Amino acid sequence: MIVEKIYIKVADDYDKLFKVIPEYYLSRQLVSEIKQKLSKNIRTVLVEYPYVDKDYRSTYYGFYAKRHRSYSKFCYRLHFFDQIVKKYFPVGMDNSYLGSIVLRPTNVASMGRTLLSPAAINDFQGYICEALFENNIIGVPFKINTFPHIMQDTDVTVCAHAVCWMIARYYSEKYSVYPERLLYDIADAVKDVSRGRNIPSRGLTLGQISEVLTSIGFYPEIFVRELYPDHDFFYDILYAYVESGIPLVAGMRKKEHAVAIIGHGPVSLAKTKFKTVQGMRFNNSRRLIDSLIINNDNELPFSSLRNSISDNEKYCLEDVDAFVVPLYEKMYLNAENVLNFYHGFVYSDLLNIPERNYVSRIYMTSSRSYKRELICDKSINIDMLKAQIELPMPKFIWIIELSCYENYDSRKADYRWIIDGTANQYEKYPFLFLHDSEKMILYDRALAGKLYSYTFPESLGPYKIYMSNLKGENL
Repeated sequence: MIVEKIYIKVADDYDKLFKVIPEYYLSRQLVSEIKQKLSKNIRTVLVEYPYVDKDYRSTYYGFYAKRHRSYSKFCYRLHFFDQIVKKYFPVGMDNSYLGSIVLRPTNVASMGRTLLSPAAINDFQGYICEALFENNIIGVPFKINTFPHIMQDTDVTVCAHAVCWMIARYYSEKYSVYPERLLYDIADAVKDVSRGRNIPSRGLTLGQISEVLTSIGFYPEIFVRELYPDHDFFYDILYAYVESGIPLVAGMRKKEHAVAIIGHGPVSLAKTKFKTVQGMRFNNSRRLIDSLIINNDNELPFSSLRNSISDNEKYCLEDVDAFVVPLYEKMYLNAENVLNFYHGFVYSDLLNIPERNYVSRIYMTSSRSYKRELICDKSINIDMLKAQIELPMPKFIWIIELSCYENYDSRKADYRWIIDGTANQYEKYPFLFLHDSEKMILYDRALAGKLYSYTFPESLGPYKIYMSNLKGENL
């Protein structure tokens, strides 16, 4: 039930929460962060109690109920609106709902399942993986597009568990093929006890993180920076998965921490950023991004992980020295392979690509989503559209987009090539579709196993880049 309605005019109005919620649910440090990070557009907070949170209950029965100290089974839940809620029931205010925070009675690290819209975060700018979640307030459904967040409880779960939970909950909401996993399920999924007991936890290794993700139904790949003499290439691999809309578990060995990388910040203008670059070069679109978006379980969601350390942030990109990618079974060809061989298409006899500077954007997507977006694209050549729609494709494909600087800044591609996500990296023709300005080449890998070439009646112009993997204002 709703036990309190708090109107927010200034940040200090959040202190009114202490009159309703005991301090072992809500620390002064958390309220201080809420004041700093939540949007100034928030006007109403509804306080719900008692709330039965299934994730907390899983850890309660698995661990907290066994302690000598008594813990409550119930949680508080805060609901945020960007308008004044005048009625007792917030009926008809779906568009003003900004999400919720669950507060657990754990005294330490009490912030539980958090579903906040990016619009609830002060000055948020970026593009993230999003799934549609639904909360119920006294039986009234409210929907939020977001990426889930939770704080480690420091007993059953530590940072790596929390990140695995975030990824698991995101996928279970977005795709029915993935099962829901509660917090205790995540902790209990670790069968490797070479470092001692699992609960209370001392932390997870990369191998144990992979084990947890495997138990959920993923086929993880692990990338470690020290295996790549060119560290820039390591981050190019990481960014290709971010651009694919695949959330990552990022490990920071020196910081003894893990975060979820779930998107990236604003995109700089290529014409400005690369104005000193000369000659025939492929400039990865990662270099137009100054920050990645992370969920750090020690903070509220949607923090920035910048390329270099700043005064008010604890981590930067260089702190990430390994990451784990939760892949679908048939994502066989990895980002490293594609980044290594795609340049070969430019210099092959198949294509005629003018020598100039390009922004290269490499990402994976589902062929179903790609074709769905393709059909709606009125900027693309009709013959090229039909050829791709009719071409048999696997469930997942890699895309390489090349854009001259001016076109990239207008969110247009000069060339887009499609790679079979199930191909072998050493194949002569791992692609499904290539084109230059004069012709397109199709490789029917599934049926005929033949190459087909088609010359366009007139020279091909640029068309819209694909923008469905991440959600943001103006990608």
